Amino acid sequence: MFVLVWGEVDLSSAPRLAEQLRRAERIAPEIVVDLEGTTFMDCAGMRTLLEAREQIGPTRFSVTPGPPQVQRLFQLADVTAMLRVVSRPLTLGRQAA
Repeated sequence: MFVLVWGEVDLSSAPRLAEQLRRAERIAPEIVVDLEGTTFMDCAGMRTLLEAREQIGPTRFSVTPGPPQVQRLFQLADVTAMLRVVSRPLTLGRQAA
């Protein structure tokens, strides 16, 4: 199951993302969080992803590459090795190059 994230993920919106991830966990064998549409993420958003990975399990949880700002946050916090990153399928709307 894909969980699409759009806009800002911060202290005020992270709880909504956490709830969506809990719902997805109950019905899907695997969860991919699509970060392509994320315009901003702070440590609350990153913490939400890491907590979900811990709860769901690293083999069932992955993310797509986010924009440079999100990728930089993960690098600065040294969590890139903790999150399995997968490519976003073309069927989600991205056009082939």
